Amino acid sequence: MKKISIILGLAIALSSSSCKDFLELPSEKDFDSSTIFEDPGKVEMAILGAYTSTFNAELFYQFGMGTDECISTEGETNSKNQVSNYVYSPAIAPNSTYSAMYAGVEQANVLIKNIPLMSVSDEATKKKLDGILGEAYAIRASNMLNVVRYFGDAPYPTIPVVDMPNFSSSRVSRDTIIDGCVEDLQKAISLLPWKGESGLPVERISKNAAYGLLARVALYGAGYSLRWDLNSYAASSVKLAKRPDANRIQELYTIARDACKAIVDRGENTLVSYESIFRDLVNGRYNSESMYEYGQKTADRNELRLGYTNGIFAHTNSFYNKSQPAMAAFPTYYFEFAEGDTRRDVTIANYSLSADSLHQMNTYASNSIGKFRVNWKGDVGVSAAQRDINWIHLRYADVLLMYAEAENELANGPTPVAKEMYERVRLRAFNQDRSKIGQTPSDYQSFWMLLFRSANSNWDSKDGDEPI
Repeated sequence: MKKISIILGLAIALSSSSCKDFLELPSEKDFDSSTIFEDPGKVEMAILGAYTSTFNAELFYQFGMGTDECISTEGETNSKNQVSNYVYSPAIAPNSTYSAMYAGVEQANVLIKNIPLMSVSDEATKKKLDGILGEAYAIRASNMLNVVRYFGDAPYPTIPVVDMPNFSSSRVSRDTIIDGCVEDLQKAISLLPWKGESGLPVERISKNAAYGLLARVALYGAGYSLRWDLNSYAASSVKLAKRPDANRIQELYTIARDACKAIVDRGENTLVSYESIFRDLVNGRYNSESMYEYGQKTADRNELRLGYTNGIFAHTNSFYNKSQPAMAAFPTYYFEFAEGDTRRDVTIANYSLSADSLHQMNTYASNSIGKFRVNWKGDVGVSAAQRDINWIHLRYADVLLMYAEAENELANGPTPVAKEMYERVRLRAFNQDRSKIGQTPSDYQSFWMLLFRSANSNWDSKDGDEPI
C-alpha cells in the first residue's frame, strides 16, 4: 500500500510539472524571431508565407480594368468599375494591394535581418538559407515596385517594424525606392541558384526570375512617371518626367540590358507556342517560358478567382460548371491584331459555353478573356470560383522585349541584338513565318513605338503586365 502511495504521489507530481511545462510552451503559430530562426525548416516556412503577400486580386481586377484592352462588365456603382474609371472614395479605395505589399515587405525585412544571424554548421544548410535570403530580398524589391507603380512616392521600410524608432514614416522619393530595389535584386542574384540547378518550383524566385525582375525595376526607374514636389505636395508641381540624373538613367538601362543578356545567354528559358503558355498554366504544368508564377493551389491561396472573374462565360449547368467573367475584352481590341497573329484567338475568347456545353459565338461586345478558359482545364479545382490557376508574374517573352528596349535606349536606335530579340517574339506570334511579321524599323522612335505596341496591344509585355 505504501509502495502504491509513493507511485501515485510521484505520478501526480510529474503530471503537475508536465502540465505546467506544457502550458508554458510557445505556440507553434507564434512565428516570431524567438522561435522561427532556431530552425531552418521554419525559416523556409516563413519565406513561403511571404510569397502569399506578393500579389492580390486588385492588381489584375481593379487596376487591370479601364484600359484600351479591358473593360468591366459590372454596374457603374460597383467598386471595380468605379476604380477603373478613376472614381475614388474611402469606401472603395484599392487598399488591399497597399496592405498586402507592405505585409510582404515586413515579412521580408524580418528574414533579411535574422537569417545572417543564424549559426549553421553544415554547408548544405547554409546554401539553402542563402537562397531563402535571396528570395526575401527579391520579394521586398518586387513588392516595393508595385507600391511605386500604383501609389507613387511612399514609405520605404527596410527594417522590421519592431526595430523602428517610431511608427510614422514620410513619403520617400520613388527614385530612392527604385534604387533600393535594384540593390536588393542584385543581392538576390548573388545568393540565388539558377532554376535548372535548384529544382525550385516556378512559384519561387530563382536567379533567372531575379534577373528578369531586376530588368523590370531598372527599366521602370529609367522611364517616365508622374512626379510632384515632395516638400509642398502642390498640385501645380505634378508633371510627367524622368528622374533628373541622366547618368543614372543610362546606368539603369545598362543594368536592364545586362540582366536580360544573362538570362538569354544562360539558355534555360525559351519561347513556347503562345497557346501552350496558357494551356499549361490552367493545368498546373511548367514550361520553359513561364519564369515566375503566383501559386494558387489550395483554398487558402485562391482568393484571385482566376478563370472565373477573368475567364470565359460558362453556364452553371454546363459540363465545366459556372464561370462568370466580370472582365471583358474591349470590343474593338479584336481588330487590333494583324491577320494570322496566333495570339488573338488565345487572348480573346469569341465564344461562351452554353448550358449543354456547346460553344456559342459571342458578339464583339461580349468577347471575354481567353487565356484562362475553364474548358482547357482538366479538373474543376477547389471550386467553380477557385480553379487553382496560377498568375504569371514573368515570362521569357517579357525578358526578350525588355532586352530589345534597353538596347534601343543605350544605342539611340535598334541594334542587331534589339531587332533579334523583338523578332523572336514577333515570329512566335506568326508561327515563324517571316513574311508576315513586317519590316523591323531601324530608327529609335519607330522601334520604340513598335515595342510599345507589342508590350501593350498584344500582351507580350515588357512590363510583365497581363491585364486581362
